[in-house]
Amino acid sequence: MSSNSVIKVGSVTTYNNTATWISQDACSIFYRDNWSVSPPFNIDGVSWQLVIIPKGYVDGDTELVSVFMRLKSDVEYKTNYSISVMGKDNTPCYHRVCGIRNYVRKLKNEEPNNKYHSWGLADFIQRQEILEKSDHYMSRNRLVILIEFYPDRFNVYNRFPYTFDSILNNTEECDVTLIVKVENKFKYLHAHINVLSKTSKVFAELFAKRSDLGKAQKAVVVEGFKHEVIVEMLRFLYTGEVQNMENMAQEILLAARRYGILDLIDVCDDFLYQNLSGDNASAYLDLANNHKLVSLKQNAEDLISLTDEKDKETHPTTTDHVYTFLTSDFDG
Repeated sequence: MSSNSVIKVGSVTTYNNTATWISQDACSIFYRDNWSVSPPFNIDGVSWQLVIIPKGYVDGDTELVSVFMRLKSDVEYKTNYSISVMGKDNTPCYHRVCGIRNYVRKLKNEEPNNKYHSWGLADFIQRQEILEKSDHYMSRNRLVILIEFYPDRFNVYNRFPYTFDSILNNTEECDVTLIVKVENKFKYLHAHINVLSKTSKVFAELFAKRSDLGKAQKAVVVEGFKHEVIVEMLRFLYTGEVQNMENMAQEILLAARRYGILDLIDVCDDFLYQNLSGDNASAYLDLANNHKLVSLKQNAEDLISLTDEKDKETHPTTTDHVYTFLTSDFDG
């Protein structure tokens, strides 16, 4: 899709580190082929645009809506952000987090560096989902998207004042126990039902079925994962952080997939992308295909294609090549 197929839509208001984009003709966004972009807006002195690709960034994924943030200022800016579709009562009815990223736009008199010029969620939501439930997502054909920025830190979560380690061992205040089974041995981790339910559809459905059970019966047996993998999954749910990702990224990804923790899937996807190389591109491509990681799939395919070229020096690496589809200006 070329930049000639871009349409500016809606209006944006900002407050502190948040921006609210409103479109009054919402349904048409998801039926047409054109990309929709917001007017430019400023957060923390930096200019951005919201970009919506209604039929997916990756070829063949026309049933996915992709959403990206595009950096317009000639600066380097480290941030992560969340995107929420706001419902009728002005509360989020759909929410995703884009993992922390160092955005870089080409500075004057410097070589181009569009590596992280634009970043977002290639698989933000199923297009059919938003069209079939238009009353839920687009009341009176009005779409409201809230973007919240978290510059230079990952503090999207931070739900509890306790330290994370103290939560795991707090049998008094926690109301659910995860029993991690590894090779016929059991380890116990304590947590809060409301935290697990808010971030995981799997946990939410499980606890809804057990709502009438006593505390002693609200235990979940976890099989197929190492104890330390489940610890990191819980750490993410409470703090938004993951430790030891370099050694467990794929295992944490599998745990996030099993329990439907979309934000953690995105963070793992980001980490794998950053560590993509010629040595692991084929393995990562298999992983991406198995778990529908559309951005990792595209990056791995690009890198494999590039390594097949005889004169590699005349081509950028995949990490320099990623998402250059959003690097041209949309201002006409």
